[in-house]
Amino acid sequence: MSIKRNRLLSLLLVVLLIALLGGCAKTEEAPKSSSPAAPAEEAEEVEPIVLRYAATYTELHPQAIADIAWMEKIEKETGGRVKFEPYWGGALMSMDQAYVELSKGVADVAEVSAAYVKEGFEIEKAMRLLFYNVTDPEIARRIYHEIRAKFPEIDEEFKDVKTMTHCPTSPYQLITTKKAVRTVDDFKGLMLKVSGEYANLGVALGADAATVPMSETYVALQKGTVDGAMVPLECLKSYAFGEVIGYVTMLNMAVGPTPHRVMNLDTWNSLPADIQKVFDDNMEWYGRKVTEELLKYDEEGAAFAREHGVEFIEFPPEELAKFHEIADNMIIEQMSATQEKTGKPLLAIFEEVRRLWEEYSN
Repeated sequence: MSIKRNRLLSLLLVVLLIALLGGCAKTEEAPKSSSPAAPAEEAEEVEPIVLRYAATYTELHPQAIADIAWMEKIEKETGGRVKFEPYWGGALMSMDQAYVELSKGVADVAEVSAAYVKEGFEIEKAMRLLFYNVTDPEIARRIYHEIRAKFPEIDEEFKDVKTMTHCPTSPYQLITTKKAVRTVDDFKGLMLKVSGEYANLGVALGADAATVPMSETYVALQKGTVDGAMVPLECLKSYAFGEVIGYVTMLNMAVGPTPHRVMNLDTWNSLPADIQKVFDDNMEWYGRKVTEELLKYDEEGAAFAREHGVEFIEFPPEELAKFHEIADNMIIEQMSATQEKTGKPLLAIFEEVRRLWEEYSN
């Protein structure tokens, strides 16, 4: 009996040991069964597409404010898949070489102006004149899109880049230091800082044109090197011209919408289609945002000048008519010469702009 009892106890011990070992095995396997699911729950992070943005103005400029709002909108609507790396104040690109530098990939997106390009872009340069009396920015935008559809030569000038938006600059006014310009005849004998296509207008009005960089214009006005300048009202504050002038003659020389923000074509072609669509869907919003900020700062510039005692002058109707007649004749003469040289339909575009303005503004 003792032997049987011993065998029974031994058997019970073996069974107990097996049960204990089995329990340990299950306890050790429990965490293993949950571990493979952990990596599957972690989403793989995708590196954002970083686009370098270059501008010649500072980040406090009204156009920069519009640019920043656009960048933030694009980043949000792409779910953070696009990020911008802005370079302000000409830190990455120069205005006169912007198109060349952009095509070489110095930046991905840039603020550009063909007015500074020596060769080509004849139609884009002409937009500084062709829209000169189209003073309503929304009508100007409508007219611009219509003439783009009618004259494919306009978009052809920008075939090597991708346009981000079409936007104007603020209307140009005449500022003078000592002489008030109340009539067209008062232009005679003035030395004016003018840029690009406006140089010929100044001459046609009887003034002399001086080429002075914006960064040097304040000192030139202060020292009397120039008697005045044709600039947007926002410059009265942003460049502090309101401190050194006495008069502003309201010419309201409007500038047509043109592709002032463009993307490197290789960069554009490398973007996924859904991201390209986000950029395209924001073209009109971007242009209107630029206009909104510029007009806001025009008001601030005028207020700043009035605080410094600057007088604002409006041409009487008969003088405004004289001014427009001189401007029209100068534009037709200049466009005729450029059209003969390049074969681009500048006169037809000018006539269509004027026809549409008369139609939509009445």
